[in-house]
This record gives sequence, C-alpha cells and structure tokens, in this order.
Amino acid sequence: MPSQTKIPVPSFRGLHLVAGHPALDLVNSVKYRGQADPQDRLVDYRAVVAWARVAGILDVAEEAVLARLDGGEVWQKVLELRESLWALLNREHVNQATGSKAQRAIETAISALRYKAVIDSESGVLRQVIAVHTPKDLLARIVNCIADLLTRRQDLLIKTCDGCDCDWLFVDRTKARRRRWCDTKTCGNLARVRAFREKPHITEQSHAG
Repeated sequence: MPSQTKIPVPSFRGLHLVAGHPALDLVNSVKYRGQADPQDRLVDYRAVVAWARVAGILDVAEEAVLARLDGGEVWQKVLELRESLWALLNREHVNQATGSKAQRAIETAISALRYKAVIDSESGVLRQVIAVHTPKDLLARIVNCIADLLTRRQDLLIKTCDGCDCDWLFVDRTKARRRRWCDTKTCGNLARVRAFREKPHITEQSHAG
C-alpha cells in the first residue's frame, strides 16, 4: 500500500494554524491571551494581510495588492472582532455583559456584509463573492469566515485546548471525538512530560530497602 504524503501544517510567525477553520485560527493568532506578554502575531495591518494569505482567506495576488495599502483602521477592527469571537465562543468564561457585547459586535459586522452574485455559465451554480480591492474588503472576508463558522457551529465540535495556560480553540474532527490538544507537538507533548514527571517512580534504593 503506498504511503500517504502528509500535508504540511501552515504556520504564521511560529504559530501553527491547527484550528481547522480560519475563524478559529484568527482567535488563535494570540498565543497567551491576557498575559503580560501575549505574543500577539497580528501586530499591525501588514501582519493581518500576511496571516490572511497563510490562512487561505487571500490569494497571492490579493495579498500583493493589499500589502501596499494603508489599513490601520481595519487592523484595529480585526483585533476587536477577534476578541469578540473569542468571548462569544467562551461565554461560560466571561460575564454576561461581555458576552452580550461580543454577540452584538459580531451580529453587526455580519449584517453589514455585501456580496457580489456570480453564476457559473456552465454549471449554473450561484456563488456569493467578496472581491478584494481595499483593506475593508479584507475585513469583509474575515467577517465572512466568522459567519461561516457560526452558521455551521452545530455541526462542528469546537473545543478548547487542554494544555496548561492555553486557550486555543479547534474543531475536533477525529473519529472518536477525543482530541484534547490544539497541537500534539506542543501542548500535547508538554502535557505528557508533565504527567510523566508527576508519576511516582520506583527507585533502585526503594527496591533495596
């Protein structure tokens, strides 16, 4: 049986995009949320553009166009949407006012979406397209990803990583629905090492005694 070639996991500035959905990868673009050094990868507008390319939201040509433009205001709105989505998906961990504010922000952003209708001349299939010419179009693409996630939420098993000090979210698509870690190579390995160190070990001296 021929061996299957593993598809490399995309990464952005040292963070693997392992969430299983671009909207969750957006949430995970900050490594240590709420800490003194959060290690936020979206440090400016151009970082958002580069991340969106890696996440599959933009293609190479669209990235090249947007990278030349000034999108400071859009950058701030992306960060606000990211934190609103995190709060919305973690309502059990935030107060009611914060959860309600996050919901309103997401609803307002999605309600403002405008699509271009494109019907394929051969198949007759309708596609709703967001063309990208300005930074605001990038924001719309990101909002559209969030809308897709929330539309399909009942069909997706979204979990929070069991890793210590990790609040990353991911879609569990494993057959047994038992995925625990955002990434087995990071949080998974750390958990296994910690569990090993916490186990009582029988030493030669205890045997001799």
